[in-house]
Order: sequence, then C-alpha cells, then structure tokens
Amino acid sequence: MKLDIYMLFRDNPYSPTGIGWTVMREIYLNYLPRFGHNINWIFSCKEEEMEYLSEMAHAYPVPYFFSRSLPGRVFNRILQAYRIAKIATRIISRQGPSIIQANWDLIDGLVALYVARRRKAPFVLLWDEPLEMAYESRKLETGKHSYLHYLMLKLGNPLLRYIMRKADLILMSELKKREWVNRGIEESKITAIHGVNVDLFSPDKVEGDIRREYGLGDSKVILYTGTMARIRRLDMLIRNFSKIREAKRNAKLLMVGDGTGKADLERLADELGVKRDIVFTGLVPYLDVPDFIAASDIAVSAVPPLDLYRASSPSKLVEYMAMAKPVVANEEIAAHREAIEQSGGGMLVPFSEEAFASAIIELLDNPEKALEMGRRGRQWVLKNRSYEVLARRLERRYFQLLRKSGR
Repeated sequence: MKLDIYMLFRDNPYSPTGIGWTVMREIYLNYLPRFGHNINWIFSCKEEEMEYLSEMAHAYPVPYFFSRSLPGRVFNRILQAYRIAKIATRIISRQGPSIIQANWDLIDGLVALYVARRRKAPFVLLWDEPLEMAYESRKLETGKHSYLHYLMLKLGNPLLRYIMRKADLILMSELKKREWVNRGIEESKITAIHGVNVDLFSPDKVEGDIRREYGLGDSKVILYTGTMARIRRLDMLIRNFSKIREAKRNAKLLMVGDGTGKADLERLADELGVKRDIVFTGLVPYLDVPDFIAASDIAVSAVPPLDLYRASSPSKLVEYMAMAKPVVANEEIAAHREAIEQSGGGMLVPFSEEAFASAIIELLDNPEKALEMGRRGRQWVLKNRSYEVLARRLERRYFQLLRKSGR
C-alpha cells in the first residue's frame, strides 16, 4: 500500500533554502518517496516561479503576492489560505486514502484541519518550538521588545493549542515532545523525529582538502559548526581556546558558520592573541559541512543554558557523532545528556571555559580514548538517529492512522 501525503508548506520545497529543518528534506523528499510513497506539496511561491514549478510531479504551487504594508500582508495571507484550501480540497477529492499535513504555520494548520475534516482524512501537524520560545529568541537577539510579536504570541498560543488538540498525529523532536506533554498534549499522538543522514555524515569522508585550503596542516583541530548569534555566548569557546593554546601549541579552532556575533568573536580572538590560530570560515553550504567535520579531531556542542535552549535538540551533536568524532558538550542541555550518556560518544561538562578547555585537553592527551568515543557515537547514531530508521518509524505511524480512520 502506498501513502498519499499532502503537505501544506509555506516555502518552495524544491529550493535549496526552501526547507528550514533538514529532517523535512531527508524524510519527505528522500526516504518516503524512495519507499514508494507519494508526497504531494501544496506551497506558496513567487509568481515568476509558477511556470516551472507547475510542471514538477507532485507539486501544486500557489502564487503569493507580496505587500509592504501590514494590512496588505494580512489580506494576502488570508487570500493565500483560501486558495490553498480550494486547491487542496479539489485535488484530494480525486484520490484514495490520504493524509493531510501542515508544517510550522498556524494558518496552514487551520487550513489543513479544515480540509482533513471535510475529506475525513487523518490530520498531521509538524510543530517543534513553542511560540514564546521564538519570541524570546528574537527579543534576546535584537534586545528589543516588539508589541506586534507579543500580540501575535498572545493570539497564536490558544490557536496552536486548539490545532494540536485536534491533530491526529504531531511530529516534533524528542526533547520538545517532553515539553509539550507537560503542557497537556496527549503523549500517545506525538512522534519524535530528529536525526541525521548517516551516508552524508560518514567517517569515510576525506579530510585533506579542507586542511590544505585553510592551512590547518597537521594541527589538532577543534571544531564548532552552527550559528554565531550573540545569544549563543560563543565568546566562551574563544576564551577556552586561549587556555588550550597554552597547553597545546599545535591546536587550532575551526569556527564554521555565521551570525550577528561573528565580528565580536573575531575581535575577541585578536584581543586574546589567538586569532592566527582560529579559522572563521563564514557560512558554508550544508552539503559541505561533513568535509569540515572530517578535518577535525574533536567537536564541541556548546549551547548556553538559557531557558530558551534547555529543551533544544542540537542537530550538530548527532552530525559530529555520525562522523565518529568525540564530542565535548555541556551537561545543562537535556539532548546532550541523553545522547552522550546513552552512547558514550563524548564528554559532558558545565558550560564554562575552564570545563570545556579541560575536557578538550584530556581528549587531545588521550587519542585512543577519543577514537573509542567516536566509534561508540557512530554506532549509537546508526541505531537511533539515522533518517532511514526514523522514516520507517514514521511510515508505520502513518499506516496506523489510516487503519484507525477506517481508510
């Protein structure tokens, strides 16, 4: 039996930047179609993109008209929701057993719920982050309080809870699952999806090109990948590296990514006299990230212990582990504790420069211990976090939904 899943999505899924969460691309554009299922995309796009997108299989693009004014944006969003509902109702009526899914958008969630109830189809919602976390992140990053975003938060929270209660299945990361259960959402209808492409992130990657390109030579390389926003407090990594350099003169720090705090980090490195031994690559394509991990000896996952992040599920952690790299991660983040304690793939330390520096030096002094941690991490990821494992698990949940609905 083949699944017919209709995805309501705000962005163009066929664009390299169209899907923000990598799990979406891997499961819904890779593994589920590979298993023989039909994933149909109903999504917004620019008017000039309509012609070529309309020719793609399983694609139902809906043109979106941009407006600079707030009333214009509200009107266009309502009009867009109507068009999506009309198209979804029309195409789904011609098909057999179907599943309707909305992703990360309240308006799309309401539209999908409406269509699913009209067609008596299961309704699935993919939602991870609580609205107030997105609001707090914006406030911390900009240092400003936005009354508009605060109003949207107050209006959106009751709406989100209503959609979640009506959903037949909710998809989110493992750590956010626990948080939403504590908020009163029924645990039995939540499925956790959080993983890594173990073929792309493989220890078989060759490290030579990156080491040559960035002049790393035979240095011991400590790696950080990810956003460099100011609220991530990455100055801690720069300061701990200055301590590492005092003990390990041949060490280098590879900082892969970009963000609002990158210039501040570069200035701090210059002030501490370690800028020569820190490489800031800037933003790199996602498909190139494994090459940088391959060039490293030790990877760090440093997430500040803010309420905003305590229940986060850092994707970089499992990417490091998938490539058999020993990881130093801070213990305040539940996802760190779960992965490291279950796998033995790294070291847990407090979020401080002294603790990170001490753990990294210990691993540099004990290469056999570091290699064994990397091997254990890779094995744990293969069993628990590969996208193929997650896609099969999700496939079973979809079939259970169809059986339960009598379809």
